[in-house]
Amino acid sequence: MSDGTRPAERFAVRLTKGALVAVLAGGLTATAAAAKMTSAEPVASGTGSSAVTAAQRTADPVAVKVAEARTAVVDVAADAVAVAHTAQSVGKATDVDGDDLSKLAKAADKLEDLVEKAKSIEAPAPVSSKDDSTDGTTPQTEPTPTDDGLTTSPSAAPSAPAVDGPLTSAAETPDMPATESVDAGAEAAEIDGLDELVVPEVAGPEDTTTAELRAAVAKIVTLSTAVEDSAQEAAEAAEKKAAAAKAAAQRAAWKKSLLGYANGQIPSSALCDLSFDTSAQLRCDAAEDIEKLNTAYRKAFGTDLSVTDSYRSYAGQVACRITKGYLCATPGTSNHGTGIALDLGGGIQTFGTVQHQWMVEHAAEYGWVHPGWAEPGSSKPEAWHWEYTG
Repeated sequence: MSDGTRPAERFAVRLTKGALVAVLAGGLTATAAAAKMTSAEPVASGTGSSAVTAAQRTADPVAVKVAEARTAVVDVAADAVAVAHTAQSVGKATDVDGDDLSKLAKAADKLEDLVEKAKSIEAPAPVSSKDDSTDGTTPQTEPTPTDDGLTTSPSAAPSAPAVDGPLTSAAETPDMPATESVDAGAEAAEIDGLDELVVPEVAGPEDTTTAELRAAVAKIVTLSTAVEDSAQEAAEAAEKKAAAAKAAAQRAAWKKSLLGYANGQIPSSALCDLSFDTSAQLRCDAAEDIEKLNTAYRKAFGTDLSVTDSYRSYAGQVACRITKGYLCATPGTSNHGTGIALDLGGGIQTFGTVQHQWMVEHAAEYGWVHPGWAEPGSSKPEAWHWEYTG
């Protein structure tokens, strides 16, 4: 489920966290510095050969820092590619807009190409401080420029970091698979690894490829965050729809649940109590909606509905007929005997009162009505009698 943070805000947080990665990049520069030797003592290189100092074997420090920065971003880029593939799987499972997924796929492809390019760049090689070609030592070879404009030597650098081996695709990354098995629901809308994906900050000199990688990783974060937000919204909507369908099915079952019982012969266990009047019982769907109606009534008048009669058993119908005569239906025919009728007091029992008028205006919103036969001027005007039709 979404945490309420807007995509732009979440992205800003991730960029802020980049300082942690920058610390790592800064620490790596110590490797090049440690490799420099201050001793001027020559090292024998064989009979008849001149000495070559250790300092002459040290790589260009600027080139080393550039390579370190590139390596740090390449590591994050590999994780970003994996996150992008996971985001695509999550998006497809939750019916995220296809255009958003297409943009993410293109961004992931571009990032993979940049990683491939970065891994093909040669590591910085050692440079010599003087030309010893006249005294029998190995001649100094002129450095050659790389594709990114860095000056390197064909010799190997003993302390320079290098990315070895071919590019490993996101699907082959052992620590973070490219795709995830996504289940339906809000949890499936979360993209693993996205919150931990941090774009390294610029901590020193870097080449064009590193800058392009950094921008591509940032784009993956933005697009993946947008997909996650959309996926969470879709998952929440699906959950609400499923809950509504379940509730509708339950209500349909409640309506059918009493069909097998004769009027006035419904057992108490098949009915539902009212929370604001536990002595009253109704068919469960009618009870559910009168609870909602009561909440609105209490908000308007500061008190609960006053129930004077609800479900009426057959014996109760007989007693009512004896005491109230024609005002009570013939035993076995009353709506009270099916659990869908209420008699109300508290002012509602009188036509023209504020409470009765409120019921006239709002009861139908909750499935309750005042039947025509009980209206003023009818043969049996009963302001207190209300029936459920929901």
